[in-house]
Amino acid sequence: MELRNVSTVSRIPVMKGEELKTFRERIGMSQEQLAKELKVARNTVSRWELEERKIPEFLELALQTVERSLKRKTA
Repeated sequence: MELRNVSTVSRIPVMKGEELKTFRERIGMSQEQLAKELKVARNTVSRWELEERKIPEFLELALQTVERSLKRKTA
């Protein structure tokens, strides 16, 4: 079995700051509320949105979980 070189494996694009802000606003959360759900500081969410800090690759999965949780609470 031949192993592929890690550098040749295509990477999934990381979410952009504006996409995060649009998502957050769409689900009706403040930066503070989203930060609490993700267990990070509010300024971390702000820095992600402003692209002052790299958005972690796992964030989209975490946001899907937050969104599902909100839907269950409102159902």
